[in-house]
Amino acid sequence: MLLVDYEQDYRSTLMEALKPMGFDVFATADPVEALTLAQINGIDIAVIDCLRQNDDTGFVLAYRLRKQYPLLPVILVSSVSTVTGISFNSESERERKWLNADVFLNKDISVETVLKEIFRLLRIKK
Repeated sequence: MLLVDYEQDYRSTLMEALKPMGFDVFATADPVEALTLAQINGIDIAVIDCLRQNDDTGFVLAYRLRKQYPLLPVILVSSVSTVTGISFNSESERERKWLNADVFLNKDISVETVLKEIFRLLRIKK
């Protein structure tokens, strides 16, 4: 699993929840390093924060991952809606295609909600 988030605390919290469940988590704050980690480690899902260096950093990373791995499940988790006032969702196929993500979650959601989406996308029963 690839986890890309500029907040160390958020990365640590998710990693602490995922590792005991048997996930190999490759985490970084750097989108360039994220592409390298994906290539080296053969990830099966990506969880990406949208905001970092620029407003579109996470979206660009999702695009690049999807271009390289078209079937890779991608979850975007971000406070971008709160920061920019622009609302995003992933309810329709058209929106998911535009986002290059299967799911868009606001960052204020619980870790359990992120885990639920990971399990759903990977078709794992908890």
